[in-house]
Amino acid sequence: MDPYVEIYNQLPTLGEAEAKFVDREATFSKLVPLLEKYDYNFGVCLVHAHCTLNPDEKMIATGHVSEPVDANTLAHHPVRWLDDGRPFEFTVDPTVSPPDDLITAFKALVGHIGVLGLYYSAGVRPSDDHLELEWTEGRKNITKVISKDDNNPANVETAWLPGTKNPVTMACVLACEYWSLRSGGSHKGMRTHHVAPDAK
Repeated sequence: MDPYVEIYNQLPTLGEAEAKFVDREATFSKLVPLLEKYDYNFGVCLVHAHCTLNPDEKMIATGHVSEPVDANTLAHHPVRWLDDGRPFEFTVDPTVSPPDDLITAFKALVGHIGVLGLYYSAGVRPSDDHLELEWTEGRKNITKVISKDDNNPANVETAWLPGTKNPVTMACVLACEYWSLRSGGSHKGMRTHHVAPDAK
């Protein structure tokens, strides 16, 4: 099997990842100087998956939809990385990969946690007023920008820029599905991403 597909299909569910990330404030305080050093072009994400990939597929975002795509048919760039620097989600938009020294320092700080990775933030700070709501339809994760007032307080935080005014940049809502896209009938999620109002 494709090594990437095997890695992705072994990622934890949202609930599993959430349960493993404890002692958050102490972790974030250690990460602030590291993320500042790279001008917040990278943030911290909770590593998890929403579906199972087939051979040759990668999870690739195009516009407001992220879904499994045959990686041989579409130019793509990494947008989220495991703590060891291996990419696990992609986008059609150009990105910059984290430098080796950032990966090394990040792994040293959080590698023992096992469910934290880096995401490409391009230095965009979270918005006070808007967030990007993501929900799952079949194997697609679809997003739209909504007012922060419409956010559900039950959302599970999934990405952060520690040290900024509004550190939470993404969250997922746990939701049971009656059909299983991954083995074991696990909980799936809806994610909300905080974005700048003009990032639509």
